[in-house]
Amino acid sequence: MREWNKTRVISMSVQTAELQVTGTPRVATLATSASLISIARGTCYLKISPTKELKATTGNRIEPIGQLHIEATRPVMHGDLAINQSDFHMLYEHMRYSPPRPATIFLGLSEELDVSVEGDLAITSAQTIPLLDISWNIPLQ
Repeated sequence: MREWNKTRVISMSVQTAELQVTGTPRVATLATSASLISIARGTCYLKISPTKELKATTGNRIEPIGQLHIEATRPVMHGDLAINQSDFHMLYEHMRYSPPRPATIFLGLSEELDVSVEGDLAITSAQTIPLLDISWNIPLQ
């Protein structure tokens, strides 16, 4: 019988990152492809955009900064989120250079996921989960 744990954080290792600039006026988006770490198999495509609005808390509730779509039929996730412009610029500046090892992303979820101790995700149908937070570990030279 499998042992299951609940988690509200998904960690992943960035494999590629690129700046996408589209439309008029120019809108920059940081597009990343990452391998899942806290879940045994899978990939996450994450798009991060700058916003002029700061996400505020409502009482004890944190407002979502984006969402994560988890597919049920294959190990692929797609996320979209917005962070303030200064954080976006700092992230872009650090990602411009090749770090000695891949950066790590930690996504804070609004809902718990069931993950086995082996790293298997328990999911029976596609889910879209609001994202509450994002953290990064970016190796330096």
